[in-house]
Amino acid sequence: MRCFMVKRMLTVIMFLLIVVPDSFSFAVNEEKQPHEEWTARISPGIRGGNGRTLYYVDGLIPFFRKKNSLFFANPRAVFGSNDTEEVNLGFGYRHLLYDDRMFWGINGYFDTQRSENNVRHNQVGFGLEAIVTEWIDFRSNFYFPVSGKKTISEGTRYRFAQRSFLSYRGTNYEEPLPGLDYEGGVLIPGISDIIETRVYLGGYYYDSEIEDDINGIKGRIEIRPFPPLSINFEIKDDNAFGTDILVGGCLSIPIPFKGWEYYRKKRGKRKPRERMTDLVVRDIDVVSKKSTRESNTQKIYDMVYVDNKNTTGIEDGSLDHPYDTMTEGLSALSDSQTMYVFRGNGNYTGNFTVSNENTIIWGEGYEAFPGCGGECYPVLDGNNSGNVFTVSADNVEIRGLKIQNSGGSHAGLYALNVSGGNIHHNVITGNRDNVYVLIDGGVLVAGGDTKDILGAQNAAPVEITSVDHGFVNGDAVKITEVEGMVELNSNVYEVVVIDANRFSLRDIDTSIPIDSSAFSVYVSGGKAEEKIAKTVSGWTVSNNIISQGVRNGVLIYSDFSTVSGFAITDNTVSGSGEHGIYVVNDGNSTISDFTFTNNTMTGNKRAIGIIDYGLNPTFSNVNFGDASAGTGGYNSIYNSLAEDFQNQSSGSFKAENNYWGGGEPTLPAGVDYKPYLTTDPN
Repeated sequence: MRCFMVKRMLTVIMFLLIVVPDSFSFAVNEEKQPHEEWTARISPGIRGGNGRTLYYVDGLIPFFRKKNSLFFANPRAVFGSNDTEEVNLGFGYRHLLYDDRMFWGINGYFDTQRSENNVRHNQVGFGLEAIVTEWIDFRSNFYFPVSGKKTISEGTRYRFAQRSFLSYRGTNYEEPLPGLDYEGGVLIPGISDIIETRVYLGGYYYDSEIEDDINGIKGRIEIRPFPPLSINFEIKDDNAFGTDILVGGCLSIPIPFKGWEYYRKKRGKRKPRERMTDLVVRDIDVVSKKSTRESNTQKIYDMVYVDNKNTTGIEDGSLDHPYDTMTEGLSALSDSQTMYVFRGNGNYTGNFTVSNENTIIWGEGYEAFPGCGGECYPVLDGNNSGNVFTVSADNVEIRGLKIQNSGGSHAGLYALNVSGGNIHHNVITGNRDNVYVLIDGGVLVAGGDTKDILGAQNAAPVEITSVDHGFVNGDAVKITEVEGMVELNSNVYEVVVIDANRFSLRDIDTSIPIDSSAFSVYVSGGKAEEKIAKTVSGWTVSNNIISQGVRNGVLIYSDFSTVSGFAITDNTVSGSGEHGIYVVNDGNSTISDFTFTNNTMTGNKRAIGIIDYGLNPTFSNVNFGDASAGTGGYNSIYNSLAEDFQNQSSGSFKAENNYWGGGEPTLPAGVDYKPYLTTDPN
C-alpha cells in the first residue's frame, strides 16, 4: 500500500513514453529538422547521503515541439531506503533565443510524498531556468505546501530541566515547508572539451511556522562522461541539519535509442539546443521538519546535578552548571530531592555519605524514564579505603551507579540504622572482602510493607571471582550476569522480594571453577555464636535464573531463629556444585510455611538438600508439593549428578506432584513423592 502511488506513476511514465512520442509526429516536418533530437527520455537515477538512499525514475515526454520551442510533461516516481515514496507530476516549457545561444524555461509541479513517519504531504511548485551560451546556467525553484503539519506521535515524555525533572504531554509534528532554492553554474574550460563538467553554487531557504527557519548554502559538481550519463557530487550546509554530502547520478535513455556509439561520439561540451531535454533540476524531496510541542507539564523531582566534566568554574547544581564533585552535590542536597550524577570524565574518588531522607541518588547508568539515563555508569571509587557509599537516612533510593574499591572489611555500600530504602540497577563490584552491601541495624520494612525493599540489582558484566552471599532484588527487568551481595545483621527482615534476576559466575568467565563458598541467594536467621532469636519472614524468591559457578543456588539457614513464610517459585536452578536449594536448621530454630512451586532444578549435584544438627530443630509445613492441599509442587527435578533429594534431618516432607525425569524416582526415607508427574509441567 505504501508504494501504490509510485507503482502507478511508473506505469503512467512507461505508457506515455511508448504512446505519446508517436502520436505527435505531426509536429515534425517531412524534411529533417534539428528539433527532431528532442525525443522522449526515461532517466533512472540514484542519490545517496544524509543517512539514506533515494531511487527515482524520471520521464520527459514532449507534447509540442517546434524549431525553437519545447513543451513537455515531466512525471517522476521516487522511493527511499527509509521507507518513503514520492510522486512528482510536472509540465515545462523551454524556448531558444538569439540563434540558439541561450534558452529560458518555466515549469510547474504537483508533488505528493509519503514520509518516513507515514504521513502524506502535498505541495505545488514552479521553477525558472536560463541557459546562457554553453558556459553559464541559472535556475531557481519555489515550493508551496498545500497540506499543513501532521501529527506523527504523541504521548507522555520526560526531560531534565535546570533544577527539576519534568513529565509532559509531547506531540510530535512533521511540517512541510514552503521555500525556495537557487543556483548558478559555469562550464569548466579545458576538461569540458572531453568530459562536460560544470560547477554550481547556490543556496536555499525554507520557512517554518513551529521551528526555526532553514537557511543553507550548497555547491555541486556535475560531470557528464557522455551526454546521457550525469554524475553529481553535492555538499549542503544549513542551520538545521548541518553539513551533508550527497552523491548521485542518472542515465537518460532517449526513445528511440540510437545506440551507445552514437552518444559516445558526442562527448564534450554541449550547446543550449542539445540541452533542451535535460532533466529539470529541482529538489527531489518535499522538504519537511519535525518538531515537538509540550503540554500538561508536571514536575516529578527537584534536582541537583553533578558532573565532573564541568570545568567552567561556575557551579550551582543546575543542569547548565552542575557541581563537579560528589561531595559538593551531597552537601547541597535537601530532604526529598533527587541528585543526578553524570558519567563525567573519570571516576568520582572518595568516601561519600547521603544523610537526607526520602532522597534519590540517580546515576546515569539507569534509564529510569524513557530516554533519560541508561548511557553509562558514573563510577564511585573508594580508593581501597573505608566504605565507598554510606546511607545514614531513611528511605533513600540508589540507582544507576558503579560502586567499587572499598577498603579492608568495609562495604561498597553501607547502610547504618536505616528504615526503608531501595538499591537497584547498580554495579557493585571489586570491593574488599566481598562485602558488597552491608546493612547494620534498623528495620528495613515496617508495617507489613510489601514493596521491594533492598537489593543490588547489578548490570552485566561484573567480574567477581568469589561470592560469599548473594542478595539481589529485581522488578521484572531483564538482567544478565547479575551478582550482588548483602550481609544481613539486623534482627527482623520481613517481606523481601528477589525477582527476575540472573545469578551466574561462569557465564561471565567460563574458566572460573565452582566456588566452594558461593551462594546466589543466602538467607540467614542468625549466628550460633550470638544466640539471639531473630525472625526472617515473608520472602519471595521467584523468576530467577541461577546457574554455573555457585555451591548452593538458594541457601536458607536458620540458627536460633525463626524463618517462615517463604515462597520459592518459577526459578531455574542448574549447575550448582552442591545443592540447587539447601535448607539448614542449625538447632533451636523453626523453619515453617515454606512452599516450593513450578521450579526447574536440573544438572545440580543435588537438587534439594535438607539438614539439621539436632538441638530441637522444628520443621513445620515445609512443602515441596502437597497434592491433598493443592499447594506447592509442579517442579521439574531431574538429571542431578548425585541425588535429586537429600534428607539429612529428622523431619518428614511432602514432595508430591513433581516431575522427576519421567519415571518413579528413588528418594530417601521421610520424603513422600507420590503421586508424581510423568510429563514435564514446565
